[in-house]
Amino acid sequence: MIEDEKPELMFNIVRCIRELLNNSKIFVLDFADVATVLKNSGRSYIFYGKAEGEHAILNSAKNAINSTCDIFGNCKKMLVGVFFNLENFSMVDINEASTAIQSAAHSDVEIFESIVDDKTLFDSAETIIIATDNINVEIF
Repeated sequence: MIEDEKPELMFNIVRCIRELLNNSKIFVLDFADVATVLKNSGRSYIFYGKAEGEHAILNSAKNAINSTCDIFGNCKKMLVGVFFNLENFSMVDINEASTAIQSAAHSDVEIFESIVDDKTLFDSAETIIIATDNINVEIF
């Protein structure tokens, strides 16, 4: 990743988390869901992907899955947020992305999903996944 892209990436991650909690339209997330994923769950990871075009939702999910080292399949709990313009995509697109995430995830994964209708994303989509690996970490 180019150093100049890091501030924009962090901004997008923080914005996505805020929007997940405040503006979910379908499969609404709340703080209880966040607590379920993060409480006593070991290490946490954030996966982020963005894509444009006909299969933007599916491709943004795939980009999120592949955005970091090979740890996605070890995560046992996930908050998944998909951001797109509801007027330009269908539930079929959402189902394809959900299937891709489920297929790449651990077989025992617990997933909390949310959709945010973002009118500024005309033909693009963003996916953010906050995941934990459930490896017990003792704090002394």
